[in-house]
Amino acid sequence: MSPRKFVVLLQFVFLVAFAASAAFAQSQTTGRIEGVVRDANGAVIAGAEVVVTGKATGEERRVITDESGAYAVPLLPAGEYQVSVTAQNFKRAIFDTVKVAITETTTLDAGLEIGALTDETITVTAVGPVVQSDSPGLGRVVDSRAVAELPLATRNFTQILGLSPGATTYLPDNTAVGRNSQNISVNGARVTNNNFQINGIDANSMGTNSAPSLSVPAPETIQEFKVQTSLYDATFGRSGGGNVQAITKAGTNEYHGGLYEFFRNEALNANNPFLKAAGVERPVLKRNVFGGLIGGPIREDKMFFFASYQGTRERNGASPINSLSSNILITPGLTDDRSQARLLALYNSRNAAPITAINPTALALLNARLPDGNFLIPTPQTPGGRYSGSSPSVFDENQFNANIDYRFNETDTLAGKFFFSNAPQTLVLPSFLGSGPNVPGFGNFQQNNNRLLSLQYVKVFSPTVVNEARFGYNFIRVDATPQEPILDSEVGIQRANAAAFPGLPLINIGGAGAVTIGTSPTIDVLATAPSTTLADTLSITKGRHQIRTGGEFRYNENNYTLNFFTRGQINFLSFDQFLTGNAFVSVFGSGIGDRSLRAHDYNFFVQDDWKVTNKLTVNLGLRYELDLPAYDTRGRIATFDPTLYNPTQLVNAGSGFVQAGNVISEYDLASVPNVDKRVVNSIDPNNFAPRVGFAYSPLDSNRLVLRGGYGIFYSRTSFQYVTLNVLAPPTYVFGARVGLPTPIPVSDPFFPAPPQSAFPTFVPNVALSDAFFDRNLRTPYLQQYNASVQYELFRNYVVEAAYVGTRGVNLFRQIGINQARLASPSNPVVNGVTGAVITTNTPANAALRAPFQGAGINNFFQNQTTAQSNYNSMQLSLTKRFSQGLSFLASYTFAKSIDNASGQGGGPGTGGVLNPGSVGETSPILGNQFDNRANRGVSDFDRPHRFVFSSVYELPDPISPEGSLVARLALNDWQIGGIFTAMSGLPIDIVDVQGASLYGLNGAALSRPNLVGDPFSNVPAGFYFNPAAFARATVLAGQVIPSSGGMAIATAAGTDFGNVGRNILRGPRQINLDLSIIKRFAIDESKNVEFRTELFNLTNHVNFANPISDLNTVGFGRIISTSNNPRLIQFALKFNF
Repeated sequence: MSPRKFVVLLQFVFLVAFAASAAFAQSQTTGRIEGVVRDANGAVIAGAEVVVTGKATGEERRVITDESGAYAVPLLPAGEYQVSVTAQNFKRAIFDTVKVAITETTTLDAGLEIGALTDETITVTAVGPVVQSDSPGLGRVVDSRAVAELPLATRNFTQILGLSPGATTYLPDNTAVGRNSQNISVNGARVTNNNFQINGIDANSMGTNSAPSLSVPAPETIQEFKVQTSLYDATFGRSGGGNVQAITKAGTNEYHGGLYEFFRNEALNANNPFLKAAGVERPVLKRNVFGGLIGGPIREDKMFFFASYQGTRERNGASPINSLSSNILITPGLTDDRSQARLLALYNSRNAAPITAINPTALALLNARLPDGNFLIPTPQTPGGRYSGSSPSVFDENQFNANIDYRFNETDTLAGKFFFSNAPQTLVLPSFLGSGPNVPGFGNFQQNNNRLLSLQYVKVFSPTVVNEARFGYNFIRVDATPQEPILDSEVGIQRANAAAFPGLPLINIGGAGAVTIGTSPTIDVLATAPSTTLADTLSITKGRHQIRTGGEFRYNENNYTLNFFTRGQINFLSFDQFLTGNAFVSVFGSGIGDRSLRAHDYNFFVQDDWKVTNKLTVNLGLRYELDLPAYDTRGRIATFDPTLYNPTQLVNAGSGFVQAGNVISEYDLASVPNVDKRVVNSIDPNNFAPRVGFAYSPLDSNRLVLRGGYGIFYSRTSFQYVTLNVLAPPTYVFGARVGLPTPIPVSDPFFPAPPQSAFPTFVPNVALSDAFFDRNLRTPYLQQYNASVQYELFRNYVVEAAYVGTRGVNLFRQIGINQARLASPSNPVVNGVTGAVITTNTPANAALRAPFQGAGINNFFQNQTTAQSNYNSMQLSLTKRFSQGLSFLASYTFAKSIDNASGQGGGPGTGGVLNPGSVGETSPILGNQFDNRANRGVSDFDRPHRFVFSSVYELPDPISPEGSLVARLALNDWQIGGIFTAMSGLPIDIVDVQGASLYGLNGAALSRPNLVGDPFSNVPAGFYFNPAAFARATVLAGQVIPSSGGMAIATAAGTDFGNVGRNILRGPRQINLDLSIIKRFAIDESKNVEFRTELFNLTNHVNFANPISDLNTVGFGRIISTSNNPRLIQFALKFNF
């Protein structure tokens, strides 16, 4: 069957399945109550009526116990319920305040006393079991109390996603601009392997599958959320990492609401230690968050509403990524005197070969001033030539929720929820994918908008058959416009497209950690990412089987214009080379950056939770996920296929390229073969994901539960592999010039490129650079397995110990497929284009030894799904359910994650500054590109130890109600909350940009050096490790190249792959304590005023980021920044009713 026919058939089956839905337990937005009814002697009671009534809305559901006395009430909205149980010849039993959480089962067993229904009713305050005896799934529900009352600096629920065992992330840097959404790695999965659903609707960004663009409702509007970390059942899919479900509040039969404002000011904060050391005052950090919410009945027991508004106004000069220039290397000796005479004296004082003139472009840049009068290249403040400073970025947001719930009758309910947010921001130091200026001047205005609509319809067909249908629409807009105060033509730089894209190239002077000015090459973007969700879950209770079946359809879009590298990038190896105008590398791109991507997802599942006995539950599930690869509506997708390359032709002339079969005539090149519109060879239709588990309670008390299971979890691929491919010909040209052996003149650094109107075309004489996707891509998946034991120590206390493992397969990574081959007289390399027979190995002839002529070597990548990962852990937790004013969760994870590629995100980088926003599904590997084990090591985000303690505690009132009013106002109604985190540091990967020159890979961070000593012996003052322990893997002329295994000799001096393994060192450990102190003043029983103080990094503990780990960078081995904020203080005032 052809792929097209298969998809058409699947669409038909999916529609039929929806049309035939008539019946299913818990889902993304609901939970369930189940139990067994017995008499006083323990005998089961069949035919008892169980009535479940929502305490907030009066919603009522009725079921009858079966022959085994069992009952189940599925698809209940999260909240508190009253459960009434009646049976002939027995007294009525009422259980009050039965809590239901999303995705979870509340077990409520009832014991009835003999008597008449008219006799006294037995009322019990229900306390359900804290152990989970229905499935092997791991995860935690965080309720509205914890979300609203734990300290959250930017009022963002993603900042507490890492509370659960198995979840790891950076310490939140609460000086970040804007929402500061956190990406988490769950049980060894990448940060891009998570799934976010809000109100049951897909809320993900298909751009990168990461959190920064996620809708973030205000904490006061969130009813609860859950992070499922392992072995969630077949109802849930799309990801193999964490599965995050959040629901917003709804109205009730009573009016509730509030007003609030949170205030932060730099006058209350501690200073960043590096700014303090440089003599820079505390940066500006003003943040006001204000809003209100109200919910209540429109018609009692029938129709309800909830509405909220929140505004944020922020002026932030403290963000290490977007506002702070921290310890930036410029050059020793540079002053405000930028005359040619002074600069010549500076250059000649430290170079043996004097020069007689400073390059005119360099001189112009050094004397260029910004509109505020400051130099574009600032004057360093230290004798070592380093600069630190602050310039405020600005963030505003306006968001609101509007929710309506309507009960047509006892069997039909409809809920509609809408979230809206507009969040413009201006970033002084814009950074995307880790690239951007690190001193002020070339900021970026960004418009971030979110819309999220959800409709939920629940139909009760019978007490045992319930159906939930969901429809939703998610919209994300991210537009970014660079600010260009200086044009390259004003400083003497030529660029072919300067009229179409005015501005200045990104210019780096000295490598990682050195000054970088100009326009970020990847932040000139117009992008929208809508997605539509249609889902159905049918719940059937049949005897001891709780069955759920259904499906989910998602229609994903990504419409964008990416002007990547249109202003170019220029790199200088040193400041002195900059003074001479001799660049080492230049990168440039031009072409058609528009795409309209589409992808359809078809997911089906069946789940049976089979209660074999009252002590044993077996969970059997099967999920099918067909997540189709993306296509462009106009066919503007092409890639390089190595199997079609003709070695006698040049890649940059089109050899080996294929294009989408639906390409429109305007973009169709006759010389390029047309293939399927998705370009890949297979849609990967065999994604069946079985899941099996058990939960066993061996004790009659049910206080002990043994659980375990195994499952396969597919991770929906984002659009990133296509987005990175936007630079591919024939619609784009992207290439680099390398200043070897002849330096690149800064006045004319780029290759000539045709205008946009000339594309599609191939541009000759440009060594192509890009990450082209492999046509054999497959859907990544993770195998999850765990075994756990839970034990209820005391009432409301549960301890859990678990082994959790994960194995990742078909994960993304980038391979440099044009790595030069080694030659020898017995095994020569024949250049198919020139016919030359090469028997020697020098850095200069590496390009001739490359397998694909006309392409770069160190920048010609193929995105493959050939990476693997393995994760093993011990996870311990102690949970105290809220009672007597106290709740807490203590979690500890001891883990090891190993892979041969980690993607982008969660790791430290090599430049000494942590960038949590640098996230991607794929990343290059280091070392021999064709050795599958060369890059194997602990994952970039690996942390062996992680402990998190979170708690909310209402302090006992020392003054009785009869006591003094003044004393009660001063001493009663206090509450504290906190989050304490202690964890291992991140791995340190030692890299050498100039390594592997004999393979042509120098000039990019694709190699490592040699280990020649103990990194932690004789560590110089001010360094984290001894830089002398590492040396470049130099091979002299006539020596055997070590990586060749004795089969090849260096004809001229060059560098090899070093012997240092990946991630062999580990950075500083991380410790942080955030605290909230709340004082409430009661107005009456339903109203109070709340004053809150929140302290982030209470002890002002300095958590250092990893040191610079690039052998070529000045400061190699030094720590130059922190990983989170100094102490910040935030006040809040709230009125609640």
